[in-house]
Amino acid sequence: MDNIVERTSLQQIVGRLTAWARGDVAPGTPGRTAMAVVETPDAVEWLSAADTGIVGEDSYVLVTRKTALPEHAPGLWVSCSGGAAEAGDELGIGRDFFLLTTDYAALRYLPVVGPTAVRLTNADDVEALAADVEDARRTGDLPAALVHRAVELGDRGAFSGAPAGLDWLHVDRDGAVRCSPFAAPIGSVGDSADALRAAAAADPLRARLPEEVVDGLSALDRRTLAGYVAALDGVRLLASSGTAEWRVSGFGHQLLDGAAPQVRPDLLLLEGGARYVLFDGQQRKAFGLGRELAEVLEAALDAGDEQAAVDRLVGRGIPAQQARALLTGAIELFAARGVRVTYATVA
Repeated sequence: MDNIVERTSLQQIVGRLTAWARGDVAPGTPGRTAMAVVETPDAVEWLSAADTGIVGEDSYVLVTRKTALPEHAPGLWVSCSGGAAEAGDELGIGRDFFLLTTDYAALRYLPVVGPTAVRLTNADDVEALAADVEDARRTGDLPAALVHRAVELGDRGAFSGAPAGLDWLHVDRDGAVRCSPFAAPIGSVGDSADALRAAAAADPLRARLPEEVVDGLSALDRRTLAGYVAALDGVRLLASSGTAEWRVSGFGHQLLDGAAPQVRPDLLLLEGGARYVLFDGQQRKAFGLGRELAEVLEAALDAGDEQAAVDRLVGRGIPAQQARALLTGAIELFAARGVRVTYATVA
């Protein structure tokens, strides 16, 4: 581990591994994998060969079986222990970090003892997820384990509908290559990069998730599901602030009277005690607000257009001209902070 720390810190490796588990938008590794977790020595020579075209200078490759790592191959190669192919597996980096893989349905019965990647592995997991999403929609309650700072819900790219490629790879003990450990293989050790990319792009959802999970998710509203995932991120981020409970506008909670606002995955409004926050789900940043600005934003984020937002604020007792000025001011304020506040039909 010492020679690894000389080149990059454990924190950086863990950050990349967390992004691999989440299925985040990959960092700047155009055309190459951002991280591959390899559980067979047979893949080392294949991935390290220059003409394979999968590993680049900015790629990370974690190898879980004792084998000699290439000395002159591009990327950062790390020896680790364990694995990530099955629920219950634990991937270890040195003596300081271990990532447990578990299935969604089992999480509620397990104590959180360290970093955990939660995967959707079968129909039971989808059923448990659907129940949690519905519970959040009705009551505002989110599963305690999923807002724990050490727990990450995996395979986010599948929920957002992003295209699949070779950004994140897993190679199992039999040499099958996948975009995610529980998904269908997109090829095997020895296949060309072009063939793997084509297989991933042909069916992005099944490249990231098991088929029975894909079938189960088809019954769920995709926008509500994406909002649920963003809510987990927002509450997890804010939980470290000392406020005991945060509630998400649209999930069993709202600031303005009337119909419940929709939950948007791009921008979420949260309230904790007397504190209000706008959470940018794409940048994973939180911005503190006053009550009046929070109400203006709730109206804007739920409305189909400016007039609908104005009408919502008029119902709050704000004159129409003032409501329009407040909406314009809020949009301009956050635009200056790099956040695009839009009405619901534009999002």
